[in-house]
Amino acid sequence: MRTVAVVLAGGSGERFGTSVPKQLLPFAGRPLLEHSVAAFDEAPAVDSVLVVMAASHAGQAREVLAAGGYRKLAGVIPGGMTRVESTRRAIGELGDGECDVLFHDAARPLVDQQIIAACVTALAEHRAVGVAVPSSDTIALVSEGIMVAMPRRDSLVRLQTPQGFRLSIIRRAHELAAADTRPTTAGSCCATCPMSACTSSRAMSAT
Repeated sequence: MRTVAVVLAGGSGERFGTSVPKQLLPFAGRPLLEHSVAAFDEAPAVDSVLVVMAASHAGQAREVLAAGGYRKLAGVIPGGMTRVESTRRAIGELGDGECDVLFHDAARPLVDQQIIAACVTALAEHRAVGVAVPSSDTIALVSEGIMVAMPRRDSLVRLQTPQGFRLSIIRRAHELAAADTRPTTAGSCCATCPMSACTSSRAMSAT
């Protein structure tokens, strides 16, 4: 089955405190966005890459990526005001044909080939997968400023991206989330379909 990587780069840079989105700022010799695009472009199991960029900077992103000569780059489309809206625009852009989709945050430029391959492999068996890194911190549950519980660290993981789905599954998840009157987040969309965890062995060895 075809695998498409969607790089979500729709942030405006407001929280980062710059007039230019952090995705276009230099990091290790090239714009931050390019690191993620390059990683998926180099991944053997990824067939194409779609970038969702802040609408006001989509043209600039196209110029930057065109100069890089990324052969799998399918296009750069304008994102929405939120990550959820940007994801929905990507889903609409991908059309009705079934495929596997990897959603990745451009703000995570160090994604490696091992993690990408693990996600693609997991999607051959599961319909929804996510990258899980074991927690090295002690986490407490708090209620009204008081610690009420302290879960075991071996039961906790930190979720990162890529998050992988069958396209039909994540489209349906967003349809269900859109019908819910409660505030919508990326997590509330993902929560409608159980996810299998892909754990990086590098992250495992670091704990």
